[in-house]
Amino acid sequence: MKRNEVHFFPGANTPEGFFSYYNSALDSCNYVYIIKGGPGTGKSGYMKRVARAAKEKELKVEYLHCSSDPFSLDGILVDNGRFAMVDGTSPHIIEPKYPGAAEAVINLSEFWDVTELKRRKNSIMETDINIKYEFARAYKYLAAAKDVISINNEIYESNLCEDALEDMSEELAGDILRKTNKTGGKGRSRCSFASGITPSGLMNYIASLSQGYERVYALTGYGGYKMLQKISYLMERNGVYCEKYYCPMFPDEKIEHLFIPSAGVAFLTHNRHHGVHLISNDVIDLTEYSDITRVALSAQILSENERMYEKLLEMAVTSLKDAYWLHNTLESYYIPAMNFSALDNHCTRFISDILN
Repeated sequence: MKRNEVHFFPGANTPEGFFSYYNSALDSCNYVYIIKGGPGTGKSGYMKRVARAAKEKELKVEYLHCSSDPFSLDGILVDNGRFAMVDGTSPHIIEPKYPGAAEAVINLSEFWDVTELKRRKNSIMETDINIKYEFARAYKYLAAAKDVISINNEIYESNLCEDALEDMSEELAGDILRKTNKTGGKGRSRCSFASGITPSGLMNYIASLSQGYERVYALTGYGGYKMLQKISYLMERNGVYCEKYYCPMFPDEKIEHLFIPSAGVAFLTHNRHHGVHLISNDVIDLTEYSDITRVALSAQILSENERMYEKLLEMAVTSLKDAYWLHNTLESYYIPAMNFSALDNHCTRFISDILN
């Protein structure tokens, strides 16, 4: 299965604050270039240039998007992990563990005018404080949203036939394992996010991730994450590599989508925020594993909680949008201080060295 271009979020805005799976995304890379620099100094643009050059050479590129500005890049993985580039600044601070041997730092501060930035010190600090306030407010709204929707989840879970769901999960996993080459030992998994809560609203890259998969299941109803936890566990136990994409509202609890590249099989959760019927070629209806009659008795509270949940998500997005515009202001203080001509020359030399 060949996929020359993949997009996902290595980190997410969540009820717990910013949640990072950057280490998981970079885990299998042979060499990592960590870019350091202030906002607006060209980190994303640098990586986009390298990605374009790699694409021109028909190399696979995976694009790691920023959940606070989804049109900017926080990283790229090139040629199936031959090398990676990543933004190593806050909130996902990354430092070299084995400097020179496994990582190198590209320091964009070499291209800025310190005198110009010192002159704008007070404005920079004040704007940064306001950005932190907006993010803190967004995370409080997301935490409240999680509390509300967790009430609904408790209702659904209390009426779920987990034994039958587990049996079906084991049957599916067994069928996949019979058709997949197993390495033996424990398989490696990559964790990240296919969806993001962003200043532009709720976004996802499910279509990009699903390209090239022969069998794509859409999971409808409740309990999909329990099924995916079981299948991923059985894959890992049998040495099969998986890609696990978590729900931003439950970033270390609920797998939302599961991809098994060696089998060409993907499982996608279908809901109101990301419809996947047009992407999938098979449907697994999980409502048959729930006591629908008992769930219906709580219909009113489920509906009211859904309404509150959507409103709180909307308020969180508004705060993220305010933070985004403040960040643009912060960038406007750094941009005039940058020598972009020298930075472009540096990028040209880097591309020549790394790709040729």
